[in-house]
Amino acid sequence: MLLPAPAELAEWLSGLSRIENLTDEPHHFTVLPDGYVKLISIRTPGQSPQLLLSGLWTRAHPVTVPAHVTLTGVQFKLLAAEHLFPTPLPLNAACPLPEDSWLSNVLPSQDLPLAQHLAAHLAPV
Repeated sequence: MLLPAPAELAEWLSGLSRIENLTDEPHHFTVLPDGYVKLISIRTPGQSPQLLLSGLWTRAHPVTVPAHVTLTGVQFKLLAAEHLFPTPLPLNAACPLPEDSWLSNVLPSQDLPLAQHLAAHLAPV
């Protein structure tokens, strides 16, 4: 489900999404290209959250959400992503962010909305 970005982050973000797989089976779906760069937090019970940067996609790609995993996505506007992420943006790929990324200090340690934490670091600009 895609939700609009909070007003205070509208300059940077297009939207927010969350996918929870509460079942014992993996959930498979296809993501279509949409012209946005996404920051995805992957939460698995009993493990530290993982951050992925999903770049621009030029084709549909399959996604699998393992059992009992929650994905929280933040959809960045292209110019904002180019400004915030120093490495070249991935094309048709998702890559883990390095542990020394500025986002490692922003990532919530509890199950709180990722957008709240981003708002504290991005707004006002």
